[in-house]
Amino acid sequence: MAGRRPSSPGPCPAATPCRLLLRSPLSSLSLPVEREEGAAVTVDDRAGVRALLLRLAVLGDEGAPDDYRDVYTADVLWRWGADVQCGVDAVVAAAARRRAEGTSGPGSGTRHEVEPRVVRVDGDTATATSVFRFVRTAGEVLVAGAYADDLVRTPAGWRVRRREVRVPARSVAALLAAAAEDAPEVVALVQGDERLTYAELDAAVRERVDAWSEAGLRTADRVAVWAVPTLDRAVEMLAVVAAGGVLVPLNPRYTTAEVRGILGPAACRFLVGAAPGRDLLTDDAHDPGDVAAIQFTSGSTGRPKGVVLRQEPMLVSAAGWAATVGLCRGDVFPVTYPLAHVGGFKTGLLSPFSARATVVLLPEVSRSSLVATARDLPVSVLSAPPAVLGHLLDAVRSGDLPRPAALRTVVTGSAVVSPELVRAVVGELGAADVVVAYGLTEATGVVTMTRPGDPLDRVCGTIGAPVDDVEVRLGDGGELEVRGPTVMAGYLDDPAATAAAVDADGWLRTGDLAEIGDDGYVRLVGRAADTVIVGGYNVQPAEVERVLASHPAVLEAAVVGAPDERVGEVPVAFVVLRAGSSASAAELVGWCAGRLADFKVPRRLRLVGDLPRAAAGKVARDELRRLAPDVH
Repeated sequence: MAGRRPSSPGPCPAATPCRLLLRSPLSSLSLPVEREEGAAVTVDDRAGVRALLLRLAVLGDEGAPDDYRDVYTADVLWRWGADVQCGVDAVVAAAARRRAEGTSGPGSGTRHEVEPRVVRVDGDTATATSVFRFVRTAGEVLVAGAYADDLVRTPAGWRVRRREVRVPARSVAALLAAAAEDAPEVVALVQGDERLTYAELDAAVRERVDAWSEAGLRTADRVAVWAVPTLDRAVEMLAVVAAGGVLVPLNPRYTTAEVRGILGPAACRFLVGAAPGRDLLTDDAHDPGDVAAIQFTSGSTGRPKGVVLRQEPMLVSAAGWAATVGLCRGDVFPVTYPLAHVGGFKTGLLSPFSARATVVLLPEVSRSSLVATARDLPVSVLSAPPAVLGHLLDAVRSGDLPRPAALRTVVTGSAVVSPELVRAVVGELGAADVVVAYGLTEATGVVTMTRPGDPLDRVCGTIGAPVDDVEVRLGDGGELEVRGPTVMAGYLDDPAATAAAVDADGWLRTGDLAEIGDDGYVRLVGRAADTVIVGGYNVQPAEVERVLASHPAVLEAAVVGAPDERVGEVPVAFVVLRAGSSASAAELVGWCAGRLADFKVPRRLRLVGDLPRAAAGKVARDELRRLAPDVH
């Protein structure tokens, strides 16, 4: 990364708190503090100042509406203690060194000038533009400094130098208890008009833990939960883990057949949700006190595999994700991934809980629900696939949604992230930063991320650098491999599949082909597997092909992904009919719709006389991928 870490400041002078007077929308945002002494606030030198600077960045820039450039009168008073002042001085000194050396910052580089002094506002008014210029550039320098020399090359591969990440607890129960103690009145969960503070959430989970004990739940019993995005169901999922059970979340979009395919291998003793459960005992081969969840994901054959995830690594990963994106106390954070997805449960619940942020549950992720949430609540951090961001951009462009005033950071991935999308998110949604994340269920979610302040070519051209405690390397044929404590305990009751995925040294094969630059950033160049990623959901062609082949008129079928502006990719099917049989494309799509989750159903289908073959007789999928964009 360009730039250096800001040097540690010298001893602080006597505390003379500065005053920065700003008006709403910042009045509803709280500053995370270590302790409060009278009027002065003491904040951690790097993390706290970084959070403060990034919060101030929501003021907008020269292209913001006029009211954001007008003089601001005070209805919010922030006092900075001596520790904070030293941190800001260090940031500005680093900016001055940057200018003297002729190097640019990690954002657009030449966006703003910064004088080598601290901006102090002593009166009752200040122009938002002048404050923003200082804060935005200083914030970029600080973020760059936080990661400039963290990436190190090891004999095995690239990793991030271990940094101190405060993990509040080693269990979900302890995490909630700690949050209830130090942030009891902060809203933890929101759904519509319902609210739960951290104190209320902890009490609700404890009540359900007692109920599970009375119901006979034993340590390591597997509990399938129909993971609808409601307050009650979120509490239930947390309570299962807190009670020592193993959570098996079920995606509400699955069909009955798909759920049966999970419940059988999982041998769940309890089921919460749409249907009566089974009274079966478990035979868990893993440390029962460590396993938190079994997340089912389609394997290369299209059949579901249970990924066994451990509790403490899940919490460490969740806290690290929150720290990397700058998620803070009181931030409003909507959940756009299903709770049955590792991105919904870990990133959607545990990450914001570790930062004492406010989670907003959406009954459905639709344009209307997103617009209502962004209009009614000061959303500050958003993690969403490109398709969801497209909904918000459409709403802003049509005038249905004003530019979100509080939006600070957007995290995306799951599909190709184009420069046009990043520019639109920054320019039209007003986000100060866009972060691209890459991960997989077998690694408890995130593996690599770009960093706040990274330039456009890194955000759009790479999937970032490894996160804390994760190593990456290139294996045979350029396949990306990862290693670290967040790698799964294994596939449920499938030692052969586990051994094929994770070697004796702990390296997990991702199935993705990649390149690693001299700076440690990773660029994907293809997929070893044929997975199609539809708006963040993995679709295995083999599963769709089996459903198509079950139609009496179908002889053979092949499914590939085709680029799509809204969801990244969509499944496109090529079908060969049996001699003497007939079926239309619409009929075959309807056949799939009744047997697959909606995101797996082919969006387009072409009837062909034969499928192209490679020399070995296998279907030439590369040829089909070239044809897929022209199928209508």
